[in-house]
Amino acid sequence: MTQLVIQHYARPTARRHLWIGMAMAVVAVAFGIEQVAHWLAPGS
Repeated sequence: MTQLVIQHYARPTARRHLWIGMAMAVVAVAFGIEQVAHWLAPGS
């Protein structure tokens, strides 16, 4: 685990990719929740 942390801080550009990936995951989850809510809504 320590080697992973050392490698992460050795490459600061990896942090930007991490944030982009997390943002994409949040958007995907929000879209999925919206789709499920629409699917479960009565009368739709």
